[in-house]
Amino acid sequence: MRNLIAALVLLAVAAFGVTGCSRTSQTLPATTPPTPDPRQTVLPFTGLEDPHDLAVDAEGTVYVADLHHIKSDKGIGDVTTRVIKLPAGSNTQTVLPQFAHAGLVAGPAGAVWVVDAGNEKLVKLTAGSDTQTVLPLPDLGVRGGVDAIDAAGNAYGINGGGVDSGGGCCVATHVVKSSAGSHAPMVLPFTINVGLAGMAVDAAGNVFVGDGNRVLKLAAGADTQTVLPLTQPRSVVTGVAVDWAGSVYVVDAEQKQVLKLPAGADAPIVLPFTGLKHPVKVAVDAVGNVYLTDVDSHQVLKLPAA
Repeated sequence: MRNLIAALVLLAVAAFGVTGCSRTSQTLPATTPPTPDPRQTVLPFTGLEDPHDLAVDAEGTVYVADLHHIKSDKGIGDVTTRVIKLPAGSNTQTVLPQFAHAGLVAGPAGAVWVVDAGNEKLVKLTAGSDTQTVLPLPDLGVRGGVDAIDAAGNAYGINGGGVDSGGGCCVATHVVKSSAGSHAPMVLPFTINVGLAGMAVDAAGNVFVGDGNRVLKLAAGADTQTVLPLTQPRSVVTGVAVDWAGSVYVVDAEQKQVLKLPAGADAPIVLPFTGLKHPVKVAVDAVGNVYLTDVDSHQVLKLPAA
């Protein structure tokens, strides 16, 4: 939910041109315009209210975290999160009742993790099995939240941001890494201008971070970030994913499009999703199918591999 609120704030920033931080806009290579593709399909999830986090396992099972509005017996409104599972080729979804107020994170090689903050644990859902790996939730620091997990189970996210204890603005935002159950997160050498807006880690340990209208990469073992040629000055990044081949996928909510930067390319491709209203998160499976949550249409979309 924290990331959804952050995404809405970033959209407002793009619309009205207000920002608390200054940065220099850059001229980037032109994107390849999309060609309408009739293969786009709506996955048969039912009753979605605010689909947000998204992950796909090694067998093509799709998981979505859906913000669910409820009322107590006294009529008091509340918001919880349903984690919903849809096996590949199935029309029957399953709500996983053991998770509430939880998020989803896609790991390398089709790993799917549930960030169960209410029970302070990370749960890895194993493809094709009821077996689960449970790890203690790491402490990522002030206002920290888990947004990516690597192949070894290390968690990545941000801490900081907002006002300090004295009401002053602003607490620096850091990208951090922590092992399971740790209370000593390590600060990674990113420079964040606006705030986290999507994160992914590939099998090699490269870390990708959305920051306002930028997508940053920190190569494994490096101490300097690079800015990927993925977005334009008025872009608003809300989701980031990476596939097994090293291609990076980005949701640009302001332009209502999804971009793909193939490994080694110097300009992105606009994927042929059409009719998007408020795209938020993107995921990709082992064969290159791309999945997208669109909050305002209450849908999960699938674009088959080209």
